[in-house]
Amino acid sequence: MKCVCENNARCDPVSGRCSCSPGWTGHNCGKACDSGHWGADCAETCSCRNGDGGCDAVTGQCICEAGFTGNRCDEKCPAGMFGLGCLHRCQCENRALCDHVSGACTCQVGWTGTFCEKPCPQGFYGLDCQKKCLCLNGGSCDHITGICSCPSGWIGPSCNLTCPAGFHGKRCNQTCVCLNGGICHLASGECVCTPGWIGPKCADECPAGFYGADCQQRCLCQNGATCNKTDGKCLCESGWTGTACELECAAGRFGVDCQQMCDCENGGQCNIKTGRCRCTSGWTGDRCEEACKSGLFGVGCKERCRCAHGASCHHVTGDCQCPPGWRGKLCDKVCLPGMFGERCMQRCSCAQGTSCHHVSGECGCPPGFTGNGCEQTCIPGTFGLNCNQVCQCSETNQFCHPVSGLCYCAPGFLGAKCDQICEDGRYGPSCERECQCQNGGKCAPSTGVCECPAGFIGPRCNITCPAGRYGVNCSQVALCGHGAQNDPIIGRCVCAPGRRGEGCNQGCPSGWFGAECNQRCNCSNQGLCDPATGNCTCGLGWTGDRCDKECPAGRFGANCQLKCRCHNNGSCDRVMGTCRCGPGYYGHLCEHGVN
Repeated sequence: MKCVCENNARCDPVSGRCSCSPGWTGHNCGKACDSGHWGADCAETCSCRNGDGGCDAVTGQCICEAGFTGNRCDEKCPAGMFGLGCLHRCQCENRALCDHVSGACTCQVGWTGTFCEKPCPQGFYGLDCQKKCLCLNGGSCDHITGICSCPSGWIGPSCNLTCPAGFHGKRCNQTCVCLNGGICHLASGECVCTPGWIGPKCADECPAGFYGADCQQRCLCQNGATCNKTDGKCLCESGWTGTACELECAAGRFGVDCQQMCDCENGGQCNIKTGRCRCTSGWTGDRCEEACKSGLFGVGCKERCRCAHGASCHHVTGDCQCPPGWRGKLCDKVCLPGMFGERCMQRCSCAQGTSCHHVSGECGCPPGFTGNGCEQTCIPGTFGLNCNQVCQCSETNQFCHPVSGLCYCAPGFLGAKCDQICEDGRYGPSCERECQCQNGGKCAPSTGVCECPAGFIGPRCNITCPAGRYGVNCSQVALCGHGAQNDPIIGRCVCAPGRRGEGCNQGCPSGWFGAECNQRCNCSNQGLCDPATGNCTCGLGWTGDRCDKECPAGRFGANCQLKCRCHNNGSCDRVMGTCRCGPGYYGHLCEHGVN
């Protein structure tokens, strides 16, 4: 019989049975091994992974899919390699992950592109650049984290917060230097001054006479009014009103902007500035509401009544108003004999030779009094009814009471023998009254009259000597010139700043100024120094507080106050203002061109 074995199989010579070569099976070895088997008669099972489990049918060697390697295809391609047999090199950048099968790049957060070679486009970040940046106000977003990098002047997670007050710049880490409410530019830090202030740091107030933004507007206030540096509103001195403080307060009103009502009474005139009442004759008090106190009359109640015997005087005219029993312009005369009472109009009814009391009209004088009208006290040394008893008071400074005869001390004395003078600060009968002298004045122990020290006058030594007078009773004349005040005690002249000398008649020597001329001037370039304030008045071509700055271009003259008028780009001499013409021009103002 003929063998039918195929594919190099061996045929048994006896039975004719086929022994198949590795990789083949079947009765005649004509069938290849099924997937997953290999070897002789396909008796072995493949042990491959990561594929369909197939292996070489002859050798059993695993056939790995793309991306795997190893005897059993159980290992991924090593890092940086991919594909069939792991023979291809990855091209991924920026630490991207390379797919071991296809070589496709899986980008890290913040990267994109075929090979992860590009950062996320502006405005996006994160994995696959899928997240949208939330940065505002020009802030840029980190392509990996999404964290915002804010421009100058902004902070916050989304750059949505401006720098806090007082800070500016990148990350708001620079301190603003703007003063007086000036607003600091969030990015540059440049100061935008509030109205009324100027300067790089807003440190300078508008100069006198100007106000508003950049101090560009001119004030219109009059009569010493203060111009608000912010809005130009006039703050009037007391006694003035109106938009420009041009109107004096109307009668009956006073004070700031004339808002207050005068309350002077009895014809008193109100000071438009202070509201203080200037009282008419006979009146006093803050509102002229009080008549002069008893014993005083006239303007300011400064005149003293001259009425005798306790009579009061009219507070306006000073006319005496006599009590019963007295008459005369000064009430210093008793009623004529035979008359008594109010205005001495009543007639006495006493027997002839009997005294009639000038006040009550009673006949006969009471103890201690004598005379036709009982107006006289007993003569010294006598007392009692009809003054016919003799006093027994023998001590110096001792008086006898005209009624009882009792001995008592004269005013200013005390003690059993009336030999003790009142202690300092006390006076009068029994030293019971307290002295009212001020400023070191001494009080007379008997009358309480003040003896004033040098520099003071007045009933209580409460008035300082007026300007130009000094010494005891202000009797000395001080000759101080140029409005200088004098010391009221010794008369020495107190010179105003910029004056010196015994009578303040000499000015400060050149280069000095101030009180007693003891401060040195600091004016440069022949600037004139004010002897009172030291302020510099600059000469031609100079300016600045110390006259140490040359006039800027376009200005000339004293303190650079004049503006150059040169035409055609001619330059101006800062001293005289003379024009220096450029090529092709001539004339005083360079106004003519050369044809």
